[in-house]
Amino acid sequence: MTAGRLRSLDLWLDPYPTFAALRQEAPVHQFDERAFMVSTWHLVAEAANRTDDFSNHFRYSLFTDRDGTLRAMETGGAGPDVFAGADPPVHTAHRRIFLGDLAQRNIDLLEPYVVGLTDDLLDEVLDAERGRVPGRGV
Repeated sequence: MTAGRLRSLDLWLDPYPTFAALRQEAPVHQFDERAFMVSTWHLVAEAANRTDDFSNHFRYSLFTDRDGTLRAMETGGAGPDVFAGADPPVHTAHRRIFLGDLAQRNIDLLEPYVVGLTDDLLDEVLDAERGRVPGRGV
């Protein structure tokens, strides 16, 4: 982050120093009169609990200006209300539908499948790499 500017390149190369600077220097970074980025857990929790004052609906897209500054562009509210970005009461209705599936016991039941799938996919990648590297067996 340079002199209060949020640069997309800084986020792309290594976002963690930028996130740390935001938390320290600008925990609420303002893009324009209506678009903000909140970077501390405390402030995110506060905003999330103030649904009459703040919205989580995706109304902005981030883009890189010619000078490298990250900016927000209003999309006019286009796009669907999805679970992660919906405001109540839509979010509440979605949450009721998925709450059982997201329970820890159900996620735990998926672990063997996910681990097996990951192993299989990584084996395919490694086998393909070994086939291309000179001096290694197929």
